[in-house]
Amino acid sequence: MRLFSVLLCFPLFMALALAACSQKQAKIIGETFTRGECSARTCLVDANYRAANVMVDALEEVLVEGDGIIISDFIYLGDPSKESTLGKLIPEQISSKLAQHGFNPVSKRLANPDEAQTEVPGKARLVGSYTTAYDVLYVNARVIRLKDSAVIAGYDYELPASSNLRALIPGVWGDAGLDPTVKTAFSTAARR
Repeated sequence: MRLFSVLLCFPLFMALALAACSQKQAKIIGETFTRGECSARTCLVDANYRAANVMVDALEEVLVEGDGIIISDFIYLGDPSKESTLGKLIPEQISSKLAQHGFNPVSKRLANPDEAQTEVPGKARLVGSYTTAYDVLYVNARVIRLKDSAVIAGYDYELPASSNLRALIPGVWGDAGLDPTVKTAFSTAARR
């Protein structure tokens, strides 16, 4: 009976072990931040700093201190052509924390636009996306090695949609972006 129990549990144990190994190699971790864990004013900063701290563990295995990481704006999955303050703010906050860990974040936005042919120095690129649900913001951040496009670090997280967060991407939650109209003349024909 004991042998039967071991044989029955062995495939489950192996599946869990393989899942743990694959998670460790990719270093992609997810987390949910609730309203109780962070205030409306600091939740975004806390989450972005935590994303950077978690990704640093994987980056230190592949990059060395001082290596350049090109910072890209995060895209909104609901409309990739739409730029938002949030799409610029998230990577800027993550890059600040990466700099504190000794990496060299380089923003393409800050490069001289007249020098379009100038290559931005870097061995990796920070990319990401975000999308919204009813009262939640989902964020995905990844660092991709430039030479082979491999994801070398990643972090997924979700945040409660506070009023401050909603203001960073107006029109998405239906709470902004409407053009008010005012009637300045009334038709007398409608009254008859």
